[in-house]
Amino acid sequence: MVNSLKRLNKIQVVSLILLVASFILVCCGINNSTNFFWVSLGLNMLGYLMFITKWSKEGKTGNRKIDKSYDKNLTRKSSEFIFFMVVAYYLVICICVIADIWIKDFMYQFGTILGLFSMAFIWNFLSLAIVYRTSKEVELILKGGKKNGNK
Repeated sequence: MVNSLKRLNKIQVVSLILLVASFILVCCGINNSTNFFWVSLGLNMLGYLMFITKWSKEGKTGNRKIDKSYDKNLTRKSSEFIFFMVVAYYLVICICVIADIWIKDFMYQFGTILGLFSMAFIWNFLSLAIVYRTSKEVELILKGGKKNGNK
């Protein structure tokens, strides 16, 4: 799994480091650290988008006419799952920004920041684990191994 960390792009790595640093600053109560957190989260959103652009190209269209053997595609399920994860990730962040309109300082509350910090790490590393597992399955099949009892 350590080798799979190489799949993260540079923007993701920098943004995850900045997220940790900004979260520590938020916990310490440093002025404007919440703004630094939101900038880091925005950078993470960009890095995550670049990650799925590279590693899950098939889930974006869902168009069965592109591939004649759409159901037999090896990476279709994981690509679609990662695509739906990024949609959920962006929706949650957008909902937090919109909720800030009605709930005063919602974006700057510690609970919101803790939840988004946790979600960012879980989503990034869950996507990384899915890509890692899928690539191992594809490598096994290409080497002539078996997947789920089928050749």
